[in-house]
Amino acid sequence: MAGHRLAAPETLGISTLAPGHRPPEIPSGRPMSIRVLLLDQSEHTFHLTDQSSGRVLFEMVCSHLKLIESDYFGLEFQSQLSK
Repeated sequence: MAGHRLAAPETLGISTLAPGHRPPEIPSGRPMSIRVLLLDQSEHTFHLTDQSSGRVLFEMVCSHLKLIESDYFGLEFQSQLSK
């Protein structure tokens, strides 16, 4: 199954996490944990709320990786539910 891209860049040529930029505030809501598998096959869990957007998660991942040029990256959702 093909994945779905989350938080694709809204504008090209602008780094999402330029020096001094911090991820947006996490909106209020029920807490939830999102497990992200990184390209080096390591996993990291991010804590958000059910009202958080994919953009918030993407910026949290970029911040965790200290990634400045985030225009070339994205997240992909893959469901592991059997049909």
